Order: sequence, then structure tokens, then C-alpha cells
Amino acid sequence: MSWMEKARRPSKLNALCFAVVLAVWSCDLFSGSMAGADPVSSFHEGFESGHPLERGLRYDVANPSRVEIVRQSVRKGKYALKLTVLPGDKAGGGKNLAEAKILREGGEDAEVWYGWSFMIPKDFKEHPKRAKAFNMIAQWINLPDRSKGDTFRTMLKLGPSVAARYGTDNGRPGIGILYGIKGKNKRAVAGVHIEKGSWVDLVFHIRWAQDASGFVEIWVDGKPLMPFDGRAHRVFGPNMVNALPNIFKLGLCRGKRWAANTTNSIFIDEIRIGNSFNQVFSERSTAQGKVG
Repeated sequence: MSWMEKARRPSKLNALCFAVVLAVWSCDLFSGSMAGADPVSSFHEGFESGHPLERGLRYDVANPSRVEIVRQSVRKGKYALKLTVLPGDKAGGGKNLAEAKILREGGEDAEVWYGWSFMIPKDFKEHPKRAKAFNMIAQWINLPDRSKGDTFRTMLKLGPSVAARYGTDNGRPGIGILYGIKGKNKRAVAGVHIEKGSWVDLVFHIRWAQDASGFVEIWVDGKPLMPFDGRAHRVFGPNMVNALPNIFKLGLCRGKRWAANTTNSIFIDEIRIGNSFNQVFSERSTAQGKVG
């Protein structure tokens, strides 16, 4: 069974969480708001200044040369971000990665909308022996609660509670979604095939919670990714280990199975954070770029 087929299987845990949540609260699909939750301040980065060090954006890279602002392929405007990871690169806790990161609002009970566009170039080199091995292209990692003795190392061992991974499924490129807390409810929940060399627009709507009221729903190129559960296209369950906000990371993070002599890049553009679908979705353009 492929990773995409596993992600499509119905989850008993999700059905149970959904039943619990229905008894507690309801919210409008595209409002992104909930009674008692403060709205988040909006964020938009399209790299149009031509400089990578923009407001609120930082990088985990082994070398500053891994971060480039490019013009040859963009989602919108004149510029886009290109992140590159080389064999042996170590950053962000000693991992083989190159990522942009944002620390924003998103503590417990907050509902946050995230949108961005990415492109896997046509010359992206798959692992020579493990083509199904994954690159993490987006992840949310809880900040440590130091009052409980947590550290960043603790959080890194737990891994992300929400993540998008790039890999191949029966020889076809695609992304798979991970959701939940390690050792509790973490599992693959969705997958979709993509085309190398074409921009993909993602929207994530997340309610951050330590209990069953947490959820994620995702749109790929404006279309819901998860199956309809009778009310929305959501997966429910806890997605926090404490009440503190998450670090939102975008780029390439390669696991141990990717330890090979491959140099790869990812293009990123139009990063948005807000309170509704319309605030963060990047409308399609007839001039949408491709890269060879």
C-alpha cells in the first residue's frame, strides 16, 4: 500500500474527535474565527524588495549562500525565494536542511490560516535508492515550555505536529500530510500528486489545541484536500504539546534516509498568514511560471 493510499483510509480517531468537537463548538468554514479566540495579525512576504531578510522571516541554513532571491521563476511579482540544501549541510539542530522560519501568533485555541506557493524544480534529484524517502517542505514545531523542563531538543525529537512532505508515490511526485502528536495520534492523513516544475498553492487552516478540538484543513490549488466528513474537509485531534505558539518552517528538511550525494532546491513565494481563506490564498495567474 502506497503512502497516498494509507492517507486516504478513514480514521476512527478522526471520527471520534469530530463527534467530541461537534458537541462543543462550531465555526464558519471560511471565517477562520472562533468565539473567544483573538485574531492573528496578518503577514505577507512576496520577496518583492529583492532581499531575503524581510520582516519576521529568518533562516536555518548551513551557509548564507543557500538562500537566494531569484527572478527566473516566480509565482507572483518579480522575485521568489530559492532554498538549497547540500550533502553534509547541518542546521536547525544538526539536521540536513535549509528552511525559512516564522514565529507568529498561534497559541492554544487560536485559529490561524497559512498560505504559500512552492515549486519542486524539474531537475530535483530523487534519492538513488529510496525514491519514496521524504523531504519535509513545511512543518510546525511547538515552542518548548521551559517551566516544564522542555527544551528545543525535546521538541525536535517529537517532530512537527503538522507537516507536508515531498516524495514519490509509485514513481509519481507528490506531497503527503502528517498530523498529530508523536506517540498519541500522529499519522498520515492525506496525499496528492503534483507536477515538478509547476507552482503549487497551499492553504492550511489550523485550530491549535491540546485536545480533540484541534484540526487541520487544507486546500491545494484552491481545492479541498481531505475528504468531506459531513461538515467540512477537516482532520481532528490534538496538535500541541503545550499552550505556546509554533514555529512555522518552509523549505527542505531531509531525514536520515536522504543521506546521499544529492543537492536539491525548492522555490517559495507569496507566504501569507491571516484570519481567513481569502486573506492567504494566492489567486491563479495566467502568467504562472515554470522552471526547467
